[in-house]
Order: sequence, then structure tokens, then C-alpha cells
Amino acid sequence: MKRFFWVCSGADMAILHTWDCSTDHNTYAGIGATIFLTAVLASLSGGYALWTVFQFLSCCPKLRILWGILIFNLDRYIVMSLHKSRGGFGAFFRQVATASPRLVLALLIASVITVPLELKIFEREIIDQLERQHQRTLTDDLPRIEQKYGEIADLETQNTMFTAAITEKEGQRNDAFQEVQGEASGNRGTGIRGAGPVWRQKTTFLAQLEHELQDLRAQNTAQIQQNQARIGVLKQAREREIAHNEGRLHEANGLLARLNVLHDLLQEQTTTAIAFGLMAAMFVVIETAPVVVKLLSQYGPYDALVEQKAMEVTLAAQGRWPRSPTNCSGRPRTSAP
Repeated sequence: MKRFFWVCSGADMAILHTWDCSTDHNTYAGIGATIFLTAVLASLSGGYALWTVFQFLSCCPKLRILWGILIFNLDRYIVMSLHKSRGGFGAFFRQVATASPRLVLALLIASVITVPLELKIFEREIIDQLERQHQRTLTDDLPRIEQKYGEIADLETQNTMFTAAITEKEGQRNDAFQEVQGEASGNRGTGIRGAGPVWRQKTTFLAQLEHELQDLRAQNTAQIQQNQARIGVLKQAREREIAHNEGRLHEANGLLARLNVLHDLLQEQTTTAIAFGLMAAMFVVIETAPVVVKLLSQYGPYDALVEQKAMEVTLAAQGRWPRSPTNCSGRPRTSAP
């Protein structure tokens, strides 16, 4: 199991397998386990980020695994490129200075891993905030839409006026009818019962009002029907535009929108900001742990053998060291008697 978590290359693995390096097995197994678990977190984080961006589930598992392998390989390279050397505090500070770009890279990787995971952790709060923002946007956009379709109100006002005109003409007709009836019965007008000249005059006026009412009713009814058809078309267009805006806002919940909402939440709510900072610090510690452990670890047999092997290879390449078969620990091999 420990071999699975070792992070050395092939040559370094051969050195680490020797009996001289047996005391370093647990150290490098722990570093390898940390790198592996970091890659798992990166896989989960990257998968959620990719799903948030593409909303396409079939490709996410493959891309998630690829992202985890990429982070694992980067972390493995960062740790493998760090080699301990003798020299006390001076050598330690030189190693820290040499490892500073790798620490920066580790911090960058930690940030890339942390943000999508924290977006998932605060997903409920972010979705609620997005919905409130969308509702406010729709509410603020309604006056513009109503102004754009202001013709609806004008047409409805016209229909009200047309209907009122018909009602008024009907009232005049009804009053004239009552006058005719009262004149005939002697209750109104001249007070003389019967169909006299005044009655005929009022009857003629009633017929005129009835004719005007019929014309006005036909004209206004036709105009009202025409306005109602236009109002129906405009209302459908208005509803389609509102539905389109709602759908557009509903789809505007991608990675950038969620990051903006998370930023607003961190500024508005101190508790959320503290929780975010603590989780970010935790992931940074996890990501930089292999590098920090490698820097803080003592100079051991594995480091001595790697340093010796590197020196031999360098001198041999420069022609200043005779090439001779050596074992994994750097000692000359002896043939069997």
C-alpha cells in the first residue's frame, strides 16, 4: 500500500527501495497519500466547476478524472523537484528560496481547487441570492416593458370611451322612450292623453335616437373588437418577452454569476466570510502540505543517496568521473565470487 503512495520517479524509487532508505518509507508514503487525496479533491472540485459551466453531465466524469490526474501530476512534480541538502539553516533558507515558485504554484492550485468546492458548499445560499437578484431585475424591468407596450393601455382607454359612448346614447334613447310613453299616457309633456302633435314629434326624435344608437353601436363595437384583437396580440408579445427575460435570468446562473454572488455574500455577511476564509486556509494547507513537509523533513539517507547519485551523473557527463556499474545506493557493484 505504501508503494502506491510513493511519489518518486523510477530511479528514485529504486533508491528508495534499498535497505538504507527504509527509514524514509513512511515519510514519502505520507507525502504521496496527501498528494493523492489532493488530486481527489481536485477531481471533485473540477467536476463541479465543469458541470456549472457546461451543464452537460455525460462529459463531466471524464473531464473530472483528467483534471484530477493533471493536479496529481503537478503536485508530484513539485515534490519530486525538491531535494534536501546539507548545510544547516543556510541551506534550508536556500531551499525555501528555491521552492518559493513551487509554493506559489501550490497556492495557485489550492485556489483553483478551493473556489469550486466552496461554491458547492454555499450552493443553497448562492441560489437563493441569485433568485432574489433575478426577481429584483424582473421587477425593475417591468416598467420598461409596460412602457414599451403602452399601446395596450391606450387601446383599453379607447374601448372604455367607446363603451361609455354607447351607454350614454342608450340612456338618451331610454329617456326619449319614457317621454313618448308619458306623453301618450298624459303623465308628461302637455299632460294630454293621446297621440297628438307633441307625441309625434317626440316619437320622431326617439326614432332618430334609435337610428343613431344602432349606428354608434355597430361602429364602436367593430372598433372595440379590432382593439381587443390588437390588445391580445400585444399582450402575447409582452408575455413572451417577460417569459424570455425570466428564462434568460434563470439560465444566468453559471460560474461567473455564482462567483459574483459569492463575492457579494462575503462582503455582506461576516460569518460567511469567516467560514470561507477558514475553508480556504484548510485547502491551502492540504495543498501545500507535501511541499512544506518535504522542506521541514530532516536530511535523511534517501536525500544523501540521491545527492550522491546526482553528483556522479553530473561528473560523469563532464568526463570527470569514471563510469562504473553502481548499485541503487551509489556503491560499486561487486561481482559474485
